[in-house]
Amino acid sequence: MREIAGENTIISSDPNNEMENGIMSPNGSASLMWEVFQKPSTKEDAVQQVVAEYNVKIEKARNAVQRFINELLQYKVLEETE
Repeated sequence: MREIAGENTIISSDPNNEMENGIMSPNGSASLMWEVFQKPSTKEDAVQQVVAEYNVKIEKARNAVQRFINELLQYKVLEETE
């Protein structure tokens, strides 16, 4: 993730991705999740960070994290490991 013109952006290096222009502009919570996943982390690690940062119920955080993961996996920006 990089900041361009004051906005956080994620730029895919995969020329075959489905993202429009290969660029994604994450909101605040998505930026937080991106930072969590910059090192080996579990989905639950990201959920706990979202709960702590935004003081939301754990189920809402889990849903947000899962949507974020699904989108990044779809666009091949995040790699899932065992």
